[in-house]
Amino acid sequence: MYEGHAVVGRSRCLSHSFQADIAARPAGEGPWECLHQVLRAWQDETHASEQALATVRLIEATPALAGRLHRRRTEWRRRVSDALQDRPGTGLDRYTADLLTNAATAVLDAVSSQWARSDGTADRSALLDQGFHQVHVDPSPRRA
Repeated sequence: MYEGHAVVGRSRCLSHSFQADIAARPAGEGPWECLHQVLRAWQDETHASEQALATVRLIEATPALAGRLHRRRTEWRRRVSDALQDRPGTGLDRYTADLLTNAATAVLDAVSSQWARSDGTADRSALLDQGFHQVHVDPSPRRA
């Protein structure tokens, strides 16, 4: 259990890193592409260890850890949404930043699930790229 608690607890540190990574992206890059690139770099680094599959399975199989992860991800999404809004020149409103962040999280969850189903053999980067292409979010507001 200690390993799972340590991994779930790392999400607070990761959210601060994400904020800095988002801020460091090129100014002309759209918010969806920004999230894609930041998540791609993060997941390549985080899931490079052999321990990652065991940790994902531990969290999925332990309701208390899954609940704790959900709470941490809620905070993470808020911080990432704020970071998207703070990028110069984006002009994102709160709703659009939340929509983009939640869509990106859904892609990441699907990638993790598929990777775990493949016993860690699936190419996470390819799955993430596929997900971001399949779930394309247009941040420009449309009026009915």
